Amino acid sequence: MDRSWMQVSNRLSREYIKGVDDFLDFASTNDNEKGVILCPCKNCNNVLLFTKEEVKAHLIMNGIVKSYTRWYYHGESFVQDDHFVDELVPGEGCGRMIDLIKDVRGPEVVDSIMHDASEEDIVQPDLEEPPKHNGTTSKFFRLLEDAEQKLYPNCENFTKLSFIVKLFQIKCLYGISDTAIEDILKLFKEALPAGETLPKSFYKARRMIKDLGLDYREIEACRNDCMLFWKEYEDVQNCIHCGEPRYKVEENCKKLPKGKGVPYKVLRYFPLTPRLQRLFMSSEVASSMRWHHDQRLKDGVLRHPADSEVWRSFDKANPGFSREPRNVRIGLSADGVNPFGNMDSSHSTWPVIVTAYNLPPWMCMKQSYCMMSLLIPGHKAPGNDIDVYLQPLVEELKELWMEYKGSISMSFMQ
Repeated sequence: MDRSWMQVSNRLSREYIKGVDDFLDFASTNDNEKGVILCPCKNCNNVLLFTKEEVKAHLIMNGIVKSYTRWYYHGESFVQDDHFVDELVPGEGCGRMIDLIKDVRGPEVVDSIMHDASEEDIVQPDLEEPPKHNGTTSKFFRLLEDAEQKLYPNCENFTKLSFIVKLFQIKCLYGISDTAIEDILKLFKEALPAGETLPKSFYKARRMIKDLGLDYREIEACRNDCMLFWKEYEDVQNCIHCGEPRYKVEENCKKLPKGKGVPYKVLRYFPLTPRLQRLFMSSEVASSMRWHHDQRLKDGVLRHPADSEVWRSFDKANPGFSREPRNVRIGLSADGVNPFGNMDSSHSTWPVIVTAYNLPPWMCMKQSYCMMSLLIPGHKAPGNDIDVYLQPLVEELKELWMEYKGSISMSFMQ
């Protein structure tokens, strides 16, 4: 069924009204026994029930939610196919943002969310209040709304989400500070026409990006690198080895309440599992994850870690693992950097980078495929105590090995 009428701006045009009538004819075949259906106008957003005549009036007055091109609330099956992205929102920027959301959540998760939402909204039509979604569902629909909402009225190049994603990409590529991004956002809000949808602060913009996934955890550490205040030691207030306090306390202040101080050191841990899963959410990258087995030139010349003797020895020791080329083989690298740019300053922060060796050489060393796993704080290098900070990563690798029956092979780089 033609859905081009949904993008027509003139809601009094013959094309739009005919499209509304066709939609109502389709929806009436799946209405409930009370003769009401969910209203897909921008105000009701498929959570309120009305008669066909009332829905038609709403669609003409308020307009339809343009991203709702798969009518799963009105009886159409939510089928994941290659044309889904193109149907949702016109324009390259919008479509790519919908594609990004699909990659973040995964087809199975998206299908489950839509199924659960339709169960809530359609199977229980007698609810007086709009249905409440769980956290995952709310984030998904909030992302869809931001991906569909224009940056300002009649903007054709950017949506709210696509602009923020592009802005954060520039921030990361050029090392722009949080304060600078805050001022840039304020400048854009003043410069854009009335009705702009930009978030009011950097904090709110970062929350939008956070919903896309790939967040990190903060784990407090001893100032002398003795231990992490983690797991069974999460509530400990002093290091069990050196006795140093966990939080900074000024001499003229009373002892701060439990968990209310400023920690001396904080380890940033980026969970590995969702980042590895992300590699298989794109069909192009997923096919490249088999390159070491399907396309690598096997002439005895060392061009890739797969050509090494260590790789072949591991395959012989683990034949079950090696039979599946999609099993991920990773490398870990770590080194100290001075993030402040002043080489006279004695400071060393240690990032730990994970690289997927399944990928071809021209991909695996690109910035976009080098995954940050740990950010070990300075101001001095951890030295032999680096094993203290590697604990979360090592534990996750062990869980992956046991849960997925050997889906991760570890290869450490010095």
